[in-house]
This record gives sequence, structure tokens and C-alpha cells, in this order.
Amino acid sequence: MRRLENDDLIRPGTFDLLGFTHYWAKSRKGFWVVMQKTARDRFRRALKRVADHCQRSRHAPVRAQWVALKQKLLGHYGYFGITGNSRSLYCFLYRVTRA
Repeated sequence: MRRLENDDLIRPGTFDLLGFTHYWAKSRKGFWVVMQKTARDRFRRALKRVADHCQRSRHAPVRAQWVALKQKLLGHYGYFGITGNSRSLYCFLYRVTRA
């Protein structure tokens, strides 16, 4: 972190890497830590792919739709399921349910 002339701290910007947005936040103990959340472009792309799949497979039996959707959600959770990213995962589940 950089310091200004009057000794105020400025948080550095965020950046995207490997599908995550890295940003500064305060921990529970009050220290500055680097946190990660799902990047917006990856979130939108994953949601679009799931919605397209649901639209294409509407003719399939419900059991087959459920199995395919479950695999897609488990894959998304497996990659993006890290500490501090629960809000993005919940939002993804909510939007997939709406699709």
C-alpha cells in the first residue's frame, strides 16, 4: 500500500487473474489481506453457458437434465469454491435456479 503525504493509506486497485478478482479487504482482526472473488466476466460466461445448456436440453428427461446441471454446478463450485467467495457462489446458484 502507498502512503500519502499526510500519512493516509491508499488501497491499491484490483486485478483479475485465472477467473478471480483479487482485491484488498480487512480481516476479522483488522489487518489488510488480499481476498478473491469470481471475476465478473467469468461469472457471466458460466451463467450464460448453463442457461444455454438448459434451453437446449429441455426435450431431455428431467432426470438427465438434473444430472447434467448437477455436474456443471459441482464443476463450478470445485473451481470457484474458495474461502471468501461464498457470496458469488450463492449468487450463481440463485441465478442458475432462475434460468
